[in-house]
Amino acid sequence: MIKVAAAVIKYEDKVLLMRRAPGQKYAGMWEFPGIKVQENERASAALRRELDEELYIKANIGKLITSVVDNEYETFAYNVEYVDGLITLHVHDDMQWVPLTDALKYNLLPSNRKIIMHMTNTKESVKKPETLDSALEQIIDKPVLDSSTNKYVVNIKNGFFGTSRSFSSQHAAISFYVDTVRYIINTLQNRRLTNTKEK
Repeated sequence: MIKVAAAVIKYEDKVLLMRRAPGQKYAGMWEFPGIKVQENERASAALRRELDEELYIKANIGKLITSVVDNEYETFAYNVEYVDGLITLHVHDDMQWVPLTDALKYNLLPSNRKIIMHMTNTKESVKKPETLDSALEQIIDKPVLDSSTNKYVVNIKNGFFGTSRSFSSQHAAISFYVDTVRYIINTLQNRRLTNTKEK
């Protein structure tokens, strides 16, 4: 696994992001400045080499923030306090000082995204896959007894039949619910078939 040291360079309330230049691997993506760690080299020492020899800046390397694994890379992210010097771009064509809370809006390398998520305590939102049950829950509720009227109510949403239906017996409510669910399933399946054909 390739080890990489990344510098989370802070200045006031912002961090430094750099965009990889055309012709470079992952061109157009943003990242923290970093360097590949050589064999038998400490990550912090590699980072010191990057700051001195590549970026030409003076900075104080602080504690390790976190380490993340993405594909064949293991990235070690360090807190770095910018002190002085004019930053020079080599494999990057742009740089921005960005509030940490805005950093996730950038097209980041996956490992750098994980680092920022760790720093901001953010979790990626994952869309729950739709199942037949979850689709039905959005359209119809199971029969419930309304104690105020002593009737069984089936609540229908999304305009299939418009509103709620009330029944004097539980059997009638369940029969209506089952028939309506069958109708909804057929309708949903027909819609999916139509959408598939259109694509």
